[in-house]
Amino acid sequence: MEQTDLQLLAHQFIANGVRVQPGQNIWIEYCGEDAKKLAELCASKVSEMSATFTLVDAGSEFINNIGNMSLQEIEQWGQDSLEKMKTMQGYIRIRDEENLSKIDLPDDINNAFQKAFRVFTNYRVANTNWLLVSMPNQHFAQKCNMKLDEFNAFYKKACLVNYDEMAKAAEPLVTLLKDGKKVRIY
Repeated sequence: MEQTDLQLLAHQFIANGVRVQPGQNIWIEYCGEDAKKLAELCASKVSEMSATFTLVDAGSEFINNIGNMSLQEIEQWGQDSLEKMKTMQGYIRIRDEENLSKIDLPDDINNAFQKAFRVFTNYRVANTNWLLVSMPNQHFAQKCNMKLDEFNAFYKKACLVNYDEMAKAAEPLVTLLKDGKKVRIY
């Protein structure tokens, strides 16, 4: 995807997805090298909006290194991550799906990681503006049975929706639903 397209996506994700406000703290997590490029652009947008960011590499190398931790260390990592998340008002994760195929943890370590991460996730979902996206790349396009150029165009069209226009266009429907006594959907 072109750099200008990635910049447009970063703006959309930060301004309209996470709705960053000045003074906020935003956790930007990425998984994979392709995702890192977009995450860095998102971080730049956060700074432009007079907010601060924490950029976190949560890719396969990081997760596989958890395999070197004890169960107690994984639990502590989860608590430390939760405490850091409690200082955040927004969260965005950008995943490179191909990177996920490189994760290889023993079952007991994976279960401990998932348990530690679940507490973090539950807090994030309930207390922050958040957005999870997959990076548009060859792997994602193949999963959708599309050529990369075709997929990139689809992804851009889907993600770069003008929310203000969409809200204005929906006003008559909102009025109809509020004022109507019966609604039939065919």
